[in-house]
Amino acid sequence: MQNISTPPPLLPLLNSDRSHPILTKTPNPSYIQKFYSMRTQLQAISLRIQTVRSNEQMMQSMKGATSLLGSMNRQMNLPALQRIAMEFEKENDIMDQRQEMMDDAIDDVTGLEDEEEGDVVVQEVLDEIGVDLGQAVCFYLPLWEGGRLWGRGGFRCFCVFG
Repeated sequence: MQNISTPPPLLPLLNSDRSHPILTKTPNPSYIQKFYSMRTQLQAISLRIQTVRSNEQMMQSMKGATSLLGSMNRQMNLPALQRIAMEFEKENDIMDQRQEMMDDAIDDVTGLEDEEEGDVVVQEVLDEIGVDLGQAVCFYLPLWEGGRLWGRGGFRCFCVFG
């Protein structure tokens, strides 16, 4: 039985394969500066690689768009499109003329050719009955609260100016 106070034998540890001398150095400021410089250069290279990849993807996309537009141009028939546009414009003009004719026919049937004539007729009728739209019109309204007349008089005067 071993005594706990005695240290383990060191000789097998020194002869084993795992025994290496450990050399430690304190960091030198010039090494730290070189390390930071190297890290910065690696980051710059990484950014350049990322830019090149982005440019490559953009080039591939533009290549696809160019081929698509070229195929569309080959499929389009420009004279046919111009002919269709001219026919549309002609039909649109015919439709506008028909709309004007229908509006004129409806005005003839109803007899309301001019709004000014209608306004003149309304003004004549108002003059005959003695109403002037330029004056104030006052009227009394009852004021109700909870199903009963409110207050002593219970009426309120409202005036509308024309």
